[in-house]
Amino acid sequence: MLVLVTAKTGHSLMWMTFRALKWPLLYPIFPRLCLTAFNFCQPFLLSRAIELAAEPINDETNNYGYGLIGGYVIVYLGIAVNILTSSYLPSILIEKTHSIWIVPC
Repeated sequence: MLVLVTAKTGHSLMWMTFRALKWPLLYPIFPRLCLTAFNFCQPFLLSRAIELAAEPINDETNNYGYGLIGGYVIVYLGIAVNILTSSYLPSILIEKTHSIWIVPC
């Protein structure tokens, strides 16, 4: 994407970089918000598992246990995927920024 600068100010390179990379700058926000939500859910999941361990075993508690297993799978897979994407997307942004700055030279 070629962006022409009409007036040179002290921060024109910074503003043109922000303008050219508007969407790639916003991409890492959603995985970070999801990572925050998954980390926020962990204590609630753990407290419910501790409460379930104190209850007597019957069909209802077995079903709650299976639900907790599913909850743990969702939370920890979500944390793993969001850590991966939240570390990958900023590196892509850095590469795009470097390529924008080098191409005009």
